[in-house]
Amino acid sequence: MVEEAIGMKDRKKIGKAALLAAFCLLCGILYSCRPKEEAVFESAAGALKEDAAVQPLEPSPEEFPATADPLQAKADQEPVPMFVYVCGAVARPGVYEVDADTRIFEAIEAAGGVTEDAAEEYLNLAQPVTDGQKILVPTQEETRELEQSGALENPPDSVEEARDGLVNINTAGEDLLMTLPGIGASKAQSIITYREVHGDFKTIDEIKKIEGIKEGVFHKIKDLIRVK
Repeated sequence: MVEEAIGMKDRKKIGKAALLAAFCLLCGILYSCRPKEEAVFESAAGALKEDAAVQPLEPSPEEFPATADPLQAKADQEPVPMFVYVCGAVARPGVYEVDADTRIFEAIEAAGGVTEDAAEEYLNLAQPVTDGQKILVPTQEETRELEQSGALENPPDSVEEARDGLVNINTAGEDLLMTLPGIGASKAQSIITYREVHGDFKTIDEIKKIEGIKEGVFHKIKDLIRVK
């Protein structure tokens, strides 16, 4: 009986020792696994932070499309005004604001037109104006005095040729024809030669028969010429 009691005690001790060993082994396994999971998590989180620092997000052009400057667009659309001083034999001498493509005859019209004693034929009425230009319309008396003194060496070909800003291509001389845009000495002489051979131009479109005067040049001069 004593031996059996001693055997029972030994078996209980062995069982407790085995149970304790198993518990320690389990705790060791759990303890060894925990740091590895945290390390993996921390490593992954660190990699994400590093990528975010190295590659900052930038908005794409599609998300924020470029918009035109409204002030610049307005400035591009609005014509630049010019100012000219019209004086002499006009109804209302003064400074006038005109568009960039204004001709001298239009500036004179803005000043109320010429007076009865005006000699506007001595001006190139078809000439474009420039900003700050002074347009002096002389009187008939002033031009006579200038002619007598020799100061006016190149009077116009005819009083009627440049009246109302239109050049009569049937009577204008070379100098007056050359005041038209796109018409140089060669084309002016060709116009005169054509008149001598074929007679007067019947319509302004007939001038396109002149060599070198096609649609481009005709478009520039069609509103500046006449045949009567």
